[in-house]
Amino acid sequence: MNAFFSKAWLGMAVVAVIAAAVRAGDFAVESRVYVGDGDRPLSESLTVFVGEMAYDFLSDPPEITIVDPAAKRVRLLNPGKRTQAEIDFATLGMFTERLRQRLAEHENRDFRFFARPEFEIIHDAASGMFEFDARRLRYRVQTFRADPAQAEVYWRTSDWLCRLNLLLQPGSPNPLARLEVNAALSGQEVLPRTVELTPAPKNLIDWLPQRRTVIRSEHVWHVPPPAAMLRRASDADRAASEFRRLPLPDYLGKTTGG
Repeated sequence: MNAFFSKAWLGMAVVAVIAAAVRAGDFAVESRVYVGDGDRPLSESLTVFVGEMAYDFLSDPPEITIVDPAAKRVRLLNPGKRTQAEIDFATLGMFTERLRQRLAEHENRDFRFFARPEFEIIHDAASGMFEFDARRLRYRVQTFRADPAQAEVYWRTSDWLCRLNLLLQPGSPNPLARLEVNAALSGQEVLPRTVELTPAPKNLIDWLPQRRTVIRSEHVWHVPPPAAMLRRASDADRAASEFRRLPLPDYLGKTTGG
């Protein structure tokens, strides 16, 4: 073989090996959220993890969220309107801490509890089940052992999506409890298969047996993700370079206004 072509082939082979090594760390998860024993999902999403980046695709309404740790920001894209907006990590963190402070100073002790929830944690190592129990709410998380780097990226991304959800959906469950659960699980090198939340009761009737509704999420993992999922991440990057940028309040108005 010609020396030039031999070197060129070797160079391409090295590049291919490096690229494959990078791709080996990519993964994806399909998530569905259900209420009670229902079999029709309340929401569905796909999250694709490429390196440190995370691309979250919500089905209804269609929206793409890109979590970019290097840039310390979250980018929102509305494919229907071809618009986008962004919010930095510092603002999301500040918004969450303001909520924590307001709850901590509230006259109602039930509200104060949610400022920094404390759980009794029970872990069954054989089954991978974690139970986080408090008088006002309970989490049950079925987990499996995972690559430490992938687990770290997943729980960090989950934290930012929790904070973002508080801002985008003011009526959504308080994220502070989920952040405490995430913090406890993030060092365990595990990923969730199912998460069950028994929320805090809203009234006295909710305290009765069988009255409290369980919200559950089911997660299907892809390691590595199929090519079609990786293409969606690439398409999201391209959309981010093309969609019209709006201030966040204007973007939210466009999204919710249809």
